[in-house]
Amino acid sequence: MSVGRNELCPCGSGKKYKRCCGVVTPITQIRYAREQKMRKQLSSWQERLNRYVSVVTQETALDQARERFIREAGLSAQESVNPQWTVHFFNWFVFDDQTNGPTLFERFLQHEGRRMEGDLKEALQSLVLDAYQLEEIGAEVLTVRHLSTGNLHYIVDAKDLAIEPGQILLGRLLNMGARDLLYPGSLILQAQFKQPLLALLKDENTRGARTLALYRLILENRIETDAAGDQDSLIRNVYSCPQPDDLRKQLGSLEAFELKMQDEDEEIWVYAPHKEEYLFSELNNTLLALHEVSAEMLLTGGQLILEGFAPDVEAAAEQLQLPRPLEETAIQRLTSTNLRLTRGTVFYHQSADTAAESLDVGGS
Repeated sequence: MSVGRNELCPCGSGKKYKRCCGVVTPITQIRYAREQKMRKQLSSWQERLNRYVSVVTQETALDQARERFIREAGLSAQESVNPQWTVHFFNWFVFDDQTNGPTLFERFLQHEGRRMEGDLKEALQSLVLDAYQLEEIGAEVLTVRHLSTGNLHYIVDAKDLAIEPGQILLGRLLNMGARDLLYPGSLILQAQFKQPLLALLKDENTRGARTLALYRLILENRIETDAAGDQDSLIRNVYSCPQPDDLRKQLGSLEAFELKMQDEDEEIWVYAPHKEEYLFSELNNTLLALHEVSAEMLLTGGQLILEGFAPDVEAAAEQLQLPRPLEETAIQRLTSTNLRLTRGTVFYHQSADTAAESLDVGGS
């Protein structure tokens, strides 16, 4: 039946059709409302899940699972204590590991899942580690293509993700209807990983074994890539800095720069444009901000020394509107640590008052 927009609504409300059942809501508004609702629910349910895991998991069982994860994923002793890999372990332990039957998340759903809305429950149940190739970087979304199926996914809230077209995103996507949210714990890989990943994804492994196999593949191939040492060349640019106080204010006002160390003679800042926050249940639900380090800045003796990967040094200099450097030198190690900066080094802290550290975690 056709109803004029100014006629009374056939539902019997007494209102005009255009004011009642004829109201047209833009699909973008509906999608935004749905996504906001799911985000709010996710935060609340994530807290419940963390509490559940901490209550039902004995310390000995947690230690045994961690040892197995380290061994079967192929982590080194240094990597195994890094916060980034703590996130990957927690995700595997909760969502994937079926050593003792149902996963912890499946047991959590049996205990409290009746109160969780169906859309969120379905999205969390499908939260598997998978591989996607970046197709396009938009103003609001990243467009990625699933390596195995070829299906396109649109990831929101990922504009600060340090990824370029052609690179591979290894992560867990939380489906929110038309678009996806990137769940904490992801890795950015070069396009050369595509064929090895495709071959592995075709194998019919259990979910937990598949996750461990993916990590093992990446860690093994990363060692070969690091040995080749091509695009990760480091440079040192030296600039005159006659007004250090003005530069400090500028650095403090930009999100990509974080103060690492300060004493009477020098300051060390890190340039870390990509940041993620993680809630560590094993650390009394401590919230840590992880910043992927691309360059370091030493402010000392009227000079600014900027060291790091060549493209990132240029990006940092551009953000700070620095003039041409007084000198530019290829280097092998950072001045501050006498160690080589590697992709995946993170700078992390709890708050502005908490001491910070930087660690090589080999991931995003």
